[in-house]
Amino acid sequence: MRYGVRDVDWTADDKGNPIPTQQGRADTTIPWQYITQAPNALYFPTAPEYPQVMQDAEKAMLPFAQIDPTSTLYSNTFASKGSMLNQLVYNGVGEVVLGRQPASTIDQLIKDWRSQGGDQIRGEFEQAIAAASS
Repeated sequence: MRYGVRDVDWTADDKGNPIPTQQGRADTTIPWQYITQAPNALYFPTAPEYPQVMQDAEKAMLPFAQIDPTSTLYSNTFASKGSMLNQLVYNGVGEVVLGRQPASTIDQLIKDWRSQGGDQIRGEFEQAIAAASS
């Protein structure tokens, strides 16, 4: 799923790591791996210490992980307006980060997000969480 067929889509280097062929680069551009494959292994061919470094980092971050309580729930407004509202926030915050707008514009950005659908989304997700909990 990730590399394709050996000797067609990839060949092995002297350590056995897959090196894509020209055909492999063409055949593996469709992201089937993200739909059908298990999570990635902690592996990087030129850095043998990578798995341990990454595993240690993941263990250190785990206590701070926040699970999104809405990830398995549905909001009609989020489905119809979520992308637009996300872009509104990304653009507004980006303008502040780039110094084109003062930080004080964030208050209006939040008001705009809320009035253009954010409050509706929040309400729908709150209802869905309550329904799922009962």
